[in-house]
Amino acid sequence: MARDRKKGGPVGSPPKVANKFLQRFSPETLEAVGPLVGASWILPGVQLELLKQAGRSIPTPVSGHLLLDTGARSTCISQAVARQLGLKPIGKVKGFGAGGEHINDLVFARLQIAISDHRGFTTLIWWEMPCQAIPEMERHLGGIEINGQPVVVIGLLGRDILRVATVMYSGKNGTLEVTFDPNWIRARNDPSLLQP
Repeated sequence: MARDRKKGGPVGSPPKVANKFLQRFSPETLEAVGPLVGASWILPGVQLELLKQAGRSIPTPVSGHLLLDTGARSTCISQAVARQLGLKPIGKVKGFGAGGEHINDLVFARLQIAISDHRGFTTLIWWEMPCQAIPEMERHLGGIEINGQPVVVIGLLGRDILRVATVMYSGKNGTLEVTFDPNWIRARNDPSLLQP
């Protein structure tokens, strides 16, 4: 069968995407930190374009970890990160946490998750969405390190994104595996495929 050299598959086949990542911890570390997913928050595309056209400086993306939270219906951003990016509130939203009910800012932001696989493919998955800005989230896991690096929590990964993923959590082995539906990735994001 003819192969597409660039995509590594049959001619005319859908592009391959990296859609699964595996985090390895010790069981003790996974118990201490919880399930974490590396990610970055940046300004949404329209706002980036406006800043470019105005010749203004663009805030650096804020990278860190999202705490995977099946109890959160929607993905949330740290309020400190929202302020660092200069995101302005577009409304207020009611939230519920361990401390009860809260009224938090609603901001519009872009979330990016990069997944690399054993073939050297990297898929950039992104979402632009309104999200709740949670105050003092950076205090969660304060002082905890993984591989000598401090853990910085920049948001919660909620069920709005997890609905297109399969999550395998092994407390016994200290591993977290998240697999995104590749067909959804292609249809939703038209991801860029980067090769080394």
